Amino acid sequence: MRPSLKAPIHLPALIPCLLAALGASSALAAGLPPEVHASTIQLTASMNSMAVACGDMTPTALDTLRQQQRAAAVKDMGIAGADYDRLYEQSAKAFQQKWSQGSDAQKKQSCAQVKALSKAAPK
Repeated sequence: MRPSLKAPIHLPALIPCLLAALGASSALAAGLPPEVHASTIQLTASMNSMAVACGDMTPTALDTLRQQQRAAAVKDMGIAGADYDRLYEQSAKAFQQKWSQGSDAQKKQSCAQVKALSKAAPK
């Protein structure tokens, strides 16, 4: 089953990889342009929201993971915590708005696609 090009695919399996990438090199992360930082935070928020929406993560687990991701971004990207929170909240709200507009069948299909891709991702 091919992912729809109408909506982005978000891989909950990439969350640990993203955390590792955030912590991989402070010097590299600090030298990246701000739009890369913003895109990383937006992707993180969308992936996290998708994981909760599909039942792959509990809200409690999300809170813990989000704090870890925030701390890594503040440390390694040099982004202010308030800026991280703002970008994250905007992206999470945008995801929720798009998700709420989808039909039950679309949501089920999206979750199935993500789960299939997550299983295929290298561990």
